[in-house]
Amino acid sequence: MTDPRPIEANIEIDAPPREVWAVVSDFKRVGEWSPQCLRMRVFGPVRLGGRAVNLNRQGMRVWPSTAKVVQYGPQRAIAFRITENRTVWSFELGETSTGTRVTERREHPTGSPHCRRSRQTGCSAARRSSRKACRAGWSRHSGGSRPRSSAAESGNPALRHTNV
Repeated sequence: MTDPRPIEANIEIDAPPREVWAVVSDFKRVGEWSPQCLRMRVFGPVRLGGRAVNLNRQGMRVWPSTAKVVQYGPQRAIAFRITENRTVWSFELGETSTGTRVTERREHPTGSPHCRRSRQTGCSAARRSSRKACRAGWSRHSGGSRPRSSAAESGNPALRHTNV
């Protein structure tokens, strides 16, 4: 059984969209907040049609993948498709009264691969696990001890998670 709904997580960051955009569109930094991608090597500037090679890890399993930017709207939205499984990872930014709301989404053309493997009960658990991992990654990145280089990452940003 597949579940065609995308898996997504939202977070609000106490910084304006242009500063948050500088972080989410810098694919070299994906490993700082991704629960799976350790690093991304981008070929040329990040732009529509741009390409990258990723090094991923889940538990003891490590593997490479390739990606192509399929949506690029500065300070609004960016998305890349993983060539090997056609999963699309996207980030949408929206201005709020206190900063920026970031929606991270994972969409697979035939539904969530985790749902296909684990049937309906596993699907709900996979969704909760993926949302939790997305939120944890953003919280670690925005409020953790990583090096900080922009106002979107500096100080002690107020992070407010919302349920999806």
